Amino acid sequence: MLHGKALNSTLLLLLIPIIFASAHGRSYPCFSRNDTEFQHLVLHPDPSVGTVYVGARDHLFQLDGLDGLRLEQEERTGPVSDSKDCLPPVTELNCPQARRTSNHNKLLLVDPKALELITCGSVHQGTCQKRNLSSIKNILFSTERPVDTQYVAANDPSVSTVGLVVGPRGGERTVMYVGRGYTASHPPISTRHLSSEPIFSYEETAKLAVAGRLSEYDHHFVTAFTRRTYVYFLFYRRDIKSASREYRTYAARVCLDDTSYYSYVEVPLVCRSPTSPSRTYNLLQAAQVGQVYPLDELDRHIDSTRDLCYTQDGRVEGKGEVAYIEYEVKSCCANLPPNTLKAYPCGSDHTPSPMASRAPLEAKAVWHTSAARLTAVAVSVRDKHSIAFLGDSKGTLHKVYLGQDGMVEVYANTTIHPNSPINSDLLLDQTGAHIYIMTRNTVEKRPVAECGDHLDCQSCLSARDPYCGWCVLEGRCGQQWECQRGSLQGQWLWSFNQTQQCLSIQHLSLYNISRGEKTDIAVSVEGLPRLGEGEFYSCFFQDTETPASPTNTGVTCSTPDASSLPPISHGDEFVMVTLSLRLTNVTVAETEFTFYNCSLVQQLSGRRPCQGCVSSRWGCNWCIHQHVCTHKHTCSQGITIYNQNECPCVEKVQDSPLLPVNVERKITLVGQHLNLFQDENLDYECVLAIENQSVVVQASVESDAKKPSVFFITCQPYQYAYSVLMEEYPATINVRRKNNFLIDSAEDLYGGDCL
Repeated sequence: MLHGKALNSTLLLLLIPIIFASAHGRSYPCFSRNDTEFQHLVLHPDPSVGTVYVGARDHLFQLDGLDGLRLEQEERTGPVSDSKDCLPPVTELNCPQARRTSNHNKLLLVDPKALELITCGSVHQGTCQKRNLSSIKNILFSTERPVDTQYVAANDPSVSTVGLVVGPRGGERTVMYVGRGYTASHPPISTRHLSSEPIFSYEETAKLAVAGRLSEYDHHFVTAFTRRTYVYFLFYRRDIKSASREYRTYAARVCLDDTSYYSYVEVPLVCRSPTSPSRTYNLLQAAQVGQVYPLDELDRHIDSTRDLCYTQDGRVEGKGEVAYIEYEVKSCCANLPPNTLKAYPCGSDHTPSPMASRAPLEAKAVWHTSAARLTAVAVSVRDKHSIAFLGDSKGTLHKVYLGQDGMVEVYANTTIHPNSPINSDLLLDQTGAHIYIMTRNTVEKRPVAECGDHLDCQSCLSARDPYCGWCVLEGRCGQQWECQRGSLQGQWLWSFNQTQQCLSIQHLSLYNISRGEKTDIAVSVEGLPRLGEGEFYSCFFQDTETPASPTNTGVTCSTPDASSLPPISHGDEFVMVTLSLRLTNVTVAETEFTFYNCSLVQQLSGRRPCQGCVSSRWGCNWCIHQHVCTHKHTCSQGITIYNQNECPCVEKVQDSPLLPVNVERKITLVGQHLNLFQDENLDYECVLAIENQSVVVQASVESDAKKPSVFFITCQPYQYAYSVLMEEYPATINVRRKNNFLIDSAEDLYGGDCL
């Protein structure tokens, strides 16, 4: 369960309900060991060093995070001779019941100022060591004969321990805050010395005082963190004050300057289902605080609890007791003067403590999954966008976008290791570029996003990865900071913005022209980025570059010479090329553009060159006197035909299309618009194709007195014959002018049995 909206999206908590009855083959840097169980993971504070430290059962590992998680050093920490009933040093003489016992790593912390690694195990009453960050084999400090106050971690593998190193503030020394579950008489929360003797010990007052039985307050600590002048602990335990004694999750806060825990306040947290308010998620699994979001609402709730306990006996009119003293300590909420709040914001020996709230801080769950129990959380904040990485008990990593408007969307699910729970130490590196994922036996380093997998703009935007976007003038998918111009207007298109669209050519002033025609084409590209001084776009027709002149809506491209264009394939009348707008070698937008050839239209028009020409999709025109199909609007001589209904043509045979063989006969044809030739002498010939031979006879032409556009073409008498053994032989007839220009003929002229 993802929870945090009531905390201003500040604290990302994973909680589960209390229920008693119910990569595409890519390889990543990885480190695995099957002879142990990985338990904690920390990183070197200097990202340029990149060392990764893994605390495991009976082992410590030092890995090179910059070199594929290569194993640099390994330190064996167990098994050792130990017994929970014995105090260290454990010897056969003082502890005869000791047995070989595995040493579970309970704490693995980095002291960034001292450059030390703090390791605490489950053996020898949870004592700790300091090690050199450069070499985990180099132990800088280890208690030989620890005293009771130097027992740090829980000495039971199943009991939780959390810790936090806090550097010096002013004249203070570095300390370590520790929260641990119940195992013996040790306090649940304490402040440990790291730079003064005795190392790892705590002062008598530097702890959370518990007057009641410690076993009644068995905290299960999940995490600890600092913010501003406070340290916070998150844990869950049974509510011994309620009849049901159900588990509840709590947040506790202490002032960093408070060495006696006078300022300790804890408040319960309740996460409710948005669809079923009676359903709550009470078991905290993991938590992380975002770097830019304040925990103001939690602090206000804690401050209110403190103020009520200081000045109003912990009571609110009409609500009864809201604040009280916890852990059966003999103290009580008071009615101190109002100026106490300002004078002692972190308490004093005369203020009540430890304080607790009966009123929970409530929130609604913003996302949940029933597929598996969530076990880990890490949060990245990039460009005011929050992305949560959620690990679960089945080894799946969920990537979730958390919008500022409350929008939550899972945009990716990746199986890391099937049925191997992801450890709660799910860490982003200091740059936020990679995430370290740890399961029982494996640590992997993966990029938070793999934008480069998307090779084109459409693929990039379709990915809906909030890390990714299209670098417009670099022609690649990447994070905004990776784009050289990513911060400039219109230079980076965010993948997660559904309204964002790849740059495209919306309109061309011309979509096709005659091959070889020289002209300028206006190209409209909405959102085309402006270029800097000395930069220019270029137009490319396939691979031929031509100049591009900027306009208010895009650019103007000049068409190339015909010699630089791809040839038109045999049987075609046009060639289609890609018209692209580029910056150097990066294609910004592209579309298809066509170059046609009206002469080829004429060639492919068969017996109807004029009609085929003027009816083509390219808008070709027919020069009747030159017998030429042209892209030009007017012909250099004579009439220009624009409409197929104006073409001179032979429409039909006037009489029967059947002719007897070896009998001299004339043929009369009906034609249209022959007057457009403007000849004084209409000299024509009839051409019959018989057995691959052309029979040419003279023809006479007369106009129809009633319809001046209609003409009768009479082919002079001739004896036609054929030699093939066929009862009927189909022949075609054409009419041509004596200059060898064929006049358009209907396709079905003599299409049946003719001879």
